[in-house]
Amino acid sequence: MPRTRSADYGVTGFDAPLPGTFEEAVRRHESLVPDHRAGEVRAIVRFGGSWESALALAAGNAPHGPRPSGRTRERRS
Repeated sequence: MPRTRSADYGVTGFDAPLPGTFEEAVRRHESLVPDHRAGEVRAIVRFGGSWESALALAAGNAPHGPRPSGRTRERRS
C-alpha cells in the first residue's frame, strides 16, 4: 500500500478591499462567472470521454480563458 506523504510550503495571502458588503461582492462575482455545467462534466467522466473533450467543454464554459493554476514549480514525487 502506498504511504501518505506531505510537503510543507509557504503561502502568501492577500486582503483586497471591495466596495460594499461581502454578500454584494459574492453576488457580483456570481453574476460574472458562468454556471458550472456539472451534468456535462459527469457525462464526460461516465462515458470515458477524452481529455480533449474535457478541454473543449472547459473552453466553451470559460469565455475569458482558463484560470492560471498559480503553480510555479513541478510537483515533488
